[in-house]
Amino acid sequence: MRATYSSSRATAALPYVWLMTEHSQPELFSDDPSAAEAAGLGRAPFLEKALATLQVAGKKKSSTAFGLIGPWGSGKTSILEYLREKVIASESGWRVVAFNPWNYSDQTSLQHGFFTELLGAFEGENKNDKLRKKIASLGESVAPLTSVGAIVGVDPSAALVGISRLIGGDQSVSAARQKVENALEKRKTPVLVIMDDLDRLAPEELLLTLKLVRLIGRLPYVHYLLAYDETTLLDVLGRTGLVGKKSVSRAREYLEKVIQVRMDLPRLRPSDTLQLTNVGIAEATAGSEMSPEETTRFSKAYFDHIGARLSTPRAIKRYFGQVKLFVRSLSAEIDMSDFLILTWLRTSEPAVYTFIQRRRDELLNSTSNFKDEKLAALASEWRRDLLATGTNEEHLEKVASLLSDLFPAFHAVWSGRARMSQESKSRRLANSDYFDRYFSFGIASGDIADAIVEQGILDIHQERATSATVHMSLALIESPDLLVSKVALAVETSKLASVPLLLWLADGFEHVPTGGGLLTPQERFIALATRLLRRLPRSDLLPAIRGMSEMSELGLVLAIRALDWASSDRADEPPVDWQPLEPSAREKIGSILLDRLEPHIENGPFDFPSDLWSLIWPWSVLDENSARDFANRALASWGPLDTISRFIGTATVMGVPGAQPRLRDIDFDLVRRLVDLEEIRQQLETAIEAAPVVTMNYYERLDTPDERRAFALSLLHTEFQDVNPEETPAD
Repeated sequence: MRATYSSSRATAALPYVWLMTEHSQPELFSDDPSAAEAAGLGRAPFLEKALATLQVAGKKKSSTAFGLIGPWGSGKTSILEYLREKVIASESGWRVVAFNPWNYSDQTSLQHGFFTELLGAFEGENKNDKLRKKIASLGESVAPLTSVGAIVGVDPSAALVGISRLIGGDQSVSAARQKVENALEKRKTPVLVIMDDLDRLAPEELLLTLKLVRLIGRLPYVHYLLAYDETTLLDVLGRTGLVGKKSVSRAREYLEKVIQVRMDLPRLRPSDTLQLTNVGIAEATAGSEMSPEETTRFSKAYFDHIGARLSTPRAIKRYFGQVKLFVRSLSAEIDMSDFLILTWLRTSEPAVYTFIQRRRDELLNSTSNFKDEKLAALASEWRRDLLATGTNEEHLEKVASLLSDLFPAFHAVWSGRARMSQESKSRRLANSDYFDRYFSFGIASGDIADAIVEQGILDIHQERATSATVHMSLALIESPDLLVSKVALAVETSKLASVPLLLWLADGFEHVPTGGGLLTPQERFIALATRLLRRLPRSDLLPAIRGMSEMSELGLVLAIRALDWASSDRADEPPVDWQPLEPSAREKIGSILLDRLEPHIENGPFDFPSDLWSLIWPWSVLDENSARDFANRALASWGPLDTISRFIGTATVMGVPGAQPRLRDIDFDLVRRLVDLEEIRQQLETAIEAAPVVTMNYYERLDTPDERRAFALSLLHTEFQDVNPEETPAD
């Protein structure tokens, strides 16, 4: 499914809201100011009123300072661009200049820039124009700039006292100003000076800029449009010598003396934010796939927390700019919802992004490994970690909710409820096979792209040798555990099942390591082969078993164990249409087993391959007659004690590096089905009676021939001690 959907499908798929749109607007996701963007997002009425107010002011002689007020990232610069274009296009004869004081490195150049831009309003007129000269003279009177004359054609041979002369009522400054006022009154040409980024200035630079507007710039027909974030501006003013003591009220009083007309930018409505988000997702994920389940999860995360934090056009642009930058190379290799949430955390909560990487092992842990009594302590530790590295306490619980959606282990710790969790079989962030992709933004060495696996599965299914199948074969040798997880996911997605796929698994089974914890890589292969066997047409089942067994002895092991799982409750999907094998098919498979295992009898019981011996039990269930035939041939060759000894199972302590196998127990029910246990008891009666009864520490026995024989006798003694009551010691 693509990132665009019909509304009918969307309604059925999502309980929240469908975030996709069929109309992408790429221009909305550049951070450059856009007049076209300003007119949207529900702000048209505001812009119409602002423009009408400017037009009214343009007809008046008295200077007016307008304040365009809005938080950082709210689109003030785009609105300034919109108003500039509209004012210029009007028939009112406006002259418009832009003065951004943030572009100047110091107060001297800032003063110079102010008068240079004011002169720019009359650029193109006669160089000897008296008005331009008078403006230059005013600039010279109030600014000690030796560079002014070089630009405006005035000789600044003497350094003047600057703006303090104006404040002090200096007559020369007053005279220069009066000349400018007289000239402007004759022209009656409205001038609009646009000032942006006032909230980025240093305290003294801001104070100077406001003085220039208030004390010098209030000239006839010269109007000002200042854009700023009021909270930030008041904070900066509070750090000046004029206001001092960080007094917000004093700073506000001073600002009110400069700004006559406030134009408070309306905040984005939720519907506007959603509109931009829709466009952002559509553009960023164009050509990618996003399932209904992924979209539902992201919708929940968006409405629970993310949407409230994406409150300005800049925040939305910044977020989806990051998504677009990295998603193209990963879209088919990750869970899109998890990627969108993680990208938001990276851009808006970098401390959390770092936390995830630092706590990788814990977050990827199975929740069953957490002890209930330790959950509270670990939750407190994580809380301190998040707060200490920069997460705002106000946002902490919402951020924790996002992390809980991403990681079952985080949810277990944060909620204080550890539960058993299934290993993730998807491309989600909590899957250890995929975790690193989200942070490296690509397929790292040792990994294999899902696209290659999906293509390789299809090619193997269709018996084609391609570059994808070569990659698959190499990965099977280098990273079999990783590959089988990806193959299982691809098989589940494609629903493919065929003899060629099973033969490919059987061929690669020899490369699969036997260790790895509770769920070993070998058992993952068996689970995958089980799924494929269950989906095969019944007519293909016997050819698949025969073909797998001919691959190798381990191929036979994979075939029989998968067949056993498929026929039992161990199957990992419901046995919807699985029927027991026909007796004839069972006999044929039993014959295959007998032909492959019998030659190993001559090697003796203790050199018999363990993988092949593990097939005895499923063989006995599948075709007891041939399994009994094999067991009795072994008995005739090995003798009763060694035969019984071979039936002893083993166990290895998990979590102990280099742990040696220990003897475990005997399944006497299995032994009785295959050999005459009573006859064996009679043959070994004396040795059995002399053997000690099994004690609780029998797991201490190492797997050696002598230990097996001694342990077999003890187990037989224990098994038969209730058979003959006279042998049981009296109380």
